[in-house]
Amino acid sequence: MESYFRDYRDVDGVKFAFQIDSGSSATDLTQELVIDKIEVNTPIADSEFTKPATPEAAPPQPASTP
Repeated sequence: MESYFRDYRDVDGVKFAFQIDSGSSATDLTQELVIDKIEVNTPIADSEFTKPATPEAAPPQPASTP
């Protein structure tokens, strides 16, 4: 797998690649990732870092008869 980073732009004093092309010379599969916007140091609510609630168990299913 090879990745090529392109279209570097300055965001708050740091260079970021806004385009990443990936693929393998052994296959014809390729991928192009184009980034529209990068934000740094954006505020994130503390609630984003809490442990998620445990999902409720599904009720048991009755056994099927042939």
